[in-house]
Amino acid sequence: DFEVIKTAGQGSYGTVFKVKRKADGVIYAIKSLKIYKMDKKNMTNTLNEIRILCSIDHPYIVGYKEAFLDKSSNELNIVMEYVGGGDLSEKIKNCEKRKLYLNEKMIWRYFLQILQGLKCLHSMKIIHRDIKSANLFLSEDMETVKVGDLNIAKVAKDDLARTQIGTPYYLAPEVWNNEVYSYKCDIFSLGC
Repeated sequence: DFEVIKTAGQGSYGTVFKVKRKADGVIYAIKSLKIYKMDKKNMTNTLNEIRILCSIDHPYIVGYKEAFLDKSSNELNIVMEYVGGGDLSEKIKNCEKRKLYLNEKMIWRYFLQILQGLKCLHSMKIIHRDIKSANLFLSEDMETVKVGDLNIAKVAKDDLARTQIGTPYYLAPEVWNNEVYSYKCDIFSLGC
Protein backbone atom coordinates (compact mmCIF):
# COMPACT_ATOMS: atom_id res chain seq x y z
CA ASP A 1 0.00 0.00 0.00
CA PHE A 2 3.04 2.30 0.34
CA GLU A 3 5.76 3.52 -2.00
CA VAL A 4 9.14 4.13 -0.38
CA ILE A 5 10.47 7.62 -1.16
CA LYS A 6 13.69 7.53 0.86
CA THR A 7 15.38 6.20 3.98
CA ALA A 8 14.87 8.65 6.82
CA GLY A 9 16.82 6.90 9.58
CA GLN A 10 18.53 3.71 10.68
CA GLY A 11 18.50 1.88 13.99
CA SER A 12 19.81 -1.36 15.42
CA TYR A 13 16.61 -3.29 14.68
CA GLY A 14 15.30 -1.56 11.60
CA THR A 15 14.89 1.43 9.36
CA VAL A 16 12.59 4.43 9.14
CA PHE A 17 11.35 5.27 5.66
CA LYS A 18 9.57 8.28 4.22
CA VAL A 19 6.71 6.74 2.24
CA LYS A 20 3.70 7.74 0.17
CA ARG A 21 0.43 5.86 0.53
CA LYS A 22 -0.57 4.75 -2.97
CA ALA A 23 -4.30 5.15 -2.36
CA ASP A 24 -4.25 8.89 -1.66
CA GLY A 25 -0.66 10.16 -1.93
CA VAL A 26 -0.39 11.07 1.77
CA ILE A 27 3.17 11.08 3.13
CA TYR A 28 3.98 9.02 6.25
CA ALA A 29 6.97 7.59 8.06
CA ILE A 30 7.19 3.81 8.42
CA LYS A 31 9.37 2.35 11.13
CA SER A 32 10.19 -1.10 9.75
CA LEU A 33 11.52 -3.42 12.46
CA LYS A 34 13.24 -6.76 12.01
CA ILE A 35 11.42 -8.57 14.78
CA TYR A 36 13.30 -11.82 14.15
CA LYS A 37 16.46 -10.05 15.45
CA MET A 38 14.78 -8.85 18.65
CA ASP A 39 15.04 -10.45 22.04
CA LYS A 40 11.95 -10.68 24.22
CA LYS A 41 12.68 -7.38 26.01
CA ASN A 42 13.00 -5.38 22.77
CA MET A 43 9.87 -7.01 21.34
CA THR A 44 7.98 -6.06 24.51
CA ASN A 45 9.26 -2.46 24.20
CA THR A 46 8.14 -2.31 20.56
CA LEU A 47 4.65 -3.60 21.32
CA ASN A 48 4.51 -1.19 24.27
CA GLU A 49 5.39 1.70 21.92
CA ILE A 50 2.51 0.75 19.58
CA ARG A 51 0.08 0.45 22.48
CA ILE A 52 1.10 3.86 23.85
CA LEU A 53 1.17 5.61 20.47
CA CYS A 54 -2.31 4.44 19.49
CA SER A 55 -3.72 5.95 22.69
CA ILE A 56 -2.30 9.46 22.05
CA ASP A 57 -3.47 12.25 19.78
CA HIS A 58 -1.55 15.45 20.52
CA PRO A 59 -0.05 18.20 18.35
CA TYR A 60 3.39 17.87 20.01
CA ILE A 61 3.69 14.09 19.94
CA VAL A 62 4.43 12.18 16.74
CA GLY A 63 1.11 10.75 15.54
CA TYR A 64 0.44 7.03 15.09
CA LYS A 65 -1.59 5.76 12.14
CA GLU A 66 -1.41 1.95 12.07
CA ALA A 67 0.85 -1.09 12.39
CA PHE A 68 1.09 -4.24 10.31
CA LEU A 69 3.23 -7.33 9.99
CA ASP A 70 4.85 -8.06 6.63
CA LYS A 71 4.94 -11.86 6.74
CA SER A 72 7.19 -12.17 3.68
CA SER A 73 10.03 -10.22 5.34
CA ASN A 74 8.99 -10.91 8.96
CA GLU A 75 9.09 -7.17 9.68
CA LEU A 76 6.77 -5.21 11.92
CA ASN A 77 5.86 -1.86 10.35
CA ILE A 78 4.65 1.09 12.39
CA VAL A 79 3.05 3.80 10.25
CA MET A 80 3.41 7.25 11.80
CA GLU A 81 3.01 10.88 10.96
CA TYR A 82 5.91 12.13 8.84
CA VAL A 83 7.67 15.03 10.53
CA GLY A 84 9.99 16.20 7.75
CA GLY A 85 12.47 18.53 9.45
CA GLY A 86 14.75 15.90 10.97
CA ASP A 87 15.47 15.79 14.66
CA LEU A 88 16.63 18.50 17.03
CA SER A 89 20.03 16.83 17.39
CA GLU A 90 20.68 17.26 13.65
CA LYS A 91 19.63 20.91 13.83
CA ILE A 92 22.00 21.58 16.72
CA LYS A 93 24.90 19.83 14.93
CA ASN A 94 24.22 21.85 11.75
CA CYS A 95 24.29 25.08 13.74
CA GLU A 96 27.57 24.07 15.43
CA LYS A 97 29.11 23.18 12.06
CA ARG A 98 28.12 26.57 10.62
CA LYS A 99 29.09 28.39 13.85
CA LEU A 100 25.52 29.64 14.35
CA TYR A 101 23.27 29.85 17.38
CA LEU A 102 19.65 28.82 17.61
CA ASN A 103 17.36 31.82 17.99
CA GLU A 104 16.32 32.22 21.65
CA LYS A 105 12.65 32.69 20.67
CA MET A 106 12.82 29.40 18.77
CA ILE A 107 14.43 27.64 21.74
CA TRP A 108 11.62 28.82 24.02
CA ARG A 109 8.98 27.81 21.44
CA TYR A 110 10.46 24.30 21.21
CA PHE A 111 10.83 24.06 24.98
CA LEU A 112 7.16 24.96 25.56
CA GLN A 113 5.95 22.57 22.85
CA ILE A 114 7.98 19.71 24.34
CA LEU A 115 6.61 20.55 27.80
CA GLN A 116 3.06 20.39 26.43
CA GLY A 117 3.81 17.01 24.83
CA LEU A 118 5.27 15.74 28.11
CA LYS A 119 2.28 17.11 30.05
CA CYS A 120 0.03 15.01 27.81
CA LEU A 121 2.13 11.88 28.38
CA HIS A 122 2.35 12.47 32.11
CA SER A 123 -1.41 13.06 32.40
CA MET A 124 -1.80 9.57 30.91
CA LYS A 125 0.69 8.22 33.50
CA ILE A 126 3.35 7.67 30.83
CA ILE A 127 7.03 8.38 31.58
CA HIS A 128 8.98 8.77 28.32
CA ARG A 129 12.35 7.85 29.90
CA ASP A 130 14.46 8.83 26.87
CA ILE A 131 13.97 12.55 26.27
CA LYS A 132 16.94 13.76 24.22
CA SER A 133 17.42 15.94 21.17
CA ALA A 134 17.54 12.88 18.86
CA ASN A 135 13.99 11.93 19.95
CA LEU A 136 12.51 15.38 19.30
CA PHE A 137 11.36 15.75 15.69
CA LEU A 138 10.94 19.00 13.77
CA SER A 139 8.29 19.89 11.22
CA GLU A 140 9.45 20.75 7.71
CA ASP A 141 9.00 24.46 8.39
CA MET A 142 11.04 24.07 11.63
CA GLU A 143 8.27 25.79 13.64
CA THR A 144 7.01 22.74 15.52
CA VAL A 145 8.77 20.06 17.56
CA LYS A 146 7.18 16.73 18.43
CA VAL A 147 8.14 14.16 21.04
CA GLY A 148 8.83 10.79 19.43
CA ASP A 149 10.43 7.40 19.92
CA LEU A 150 8.36 6.06 22.79
CA ASN A 151 10.09 2.69 22.60
CA ILE A 152 11.13 2.62 26.25
CA ALA A 153 8.26 4.70 27.64
CA LYS A 154 6.55 3.24 30.66
CA VAL A 155 3.07 3.45 32.08
CA ALA A 156 3.82 4.24 35.72
CA LYS A 157 2.22 2.31 38.53
CA ASP A 158 1.46 4.66 41.42
CA ASP A 159 3.16 7.41 39.34
CA LEU A 160 6.59 5.83 39.99
CA ALA A 161 9.09 3.60 38.17
CA ARG A 162 12.39 1.99 39.06
CA THR A 163 14.08 0.44 35.98
CA GLN A 164 17.40 2.09 35.10
CA ILE A 165 16.96 2.90 31.42
CA GLY A 166 17.60 5.78 29.01
CA THR A 167 20.54 7.62 27.45
CA PRO A 168 23.34 8.27 30.00
CA TYR A 169 23.97 11.97 29.21
CA TYR A 170 20.31 12.78 29.89
CA LEU A 171 19.53 10.61 32.93
CA ALA A 172 18.22 12.18 36.12
CA PRO A 173 20.29 11.50 39.28
CA GLU A 174 17.61 9.25 40.79
CA VAL A 175 17.68 7.05 37.67
CA TRP A 176 21.50 6.88 37.77
CA ASN A 177 21.32 5.90 41.43
CA ASN A 178 18.81 3.14 40.62
CA GLU A 179 16.23 4.77 42.90
CA VAL A 180 12.50 5.08 42.41
CA TYR A 181 11.69 7.95 40.04
CA SER A 182 8.69 9.77 38.61
CA TYR A 183 7.71 12.00 35.69
CA LYS A 184 10.24 14.54 36.94
CA CYS A 185 13.02 12.52 35.30
CA ASP A 186 11.62 13.55 31.86
CA ILE A 187 11.80 17.21 32.87
CA PHE A 188 15.39 16.76 34.05
CA SER A 189 16.27 15.16 30.68
CA LEU A 190 14.60 18.03 28.83
CA GLY A 191 16.78 20.44 30.79
CA CYS A 192 19.86 18.54 29.67
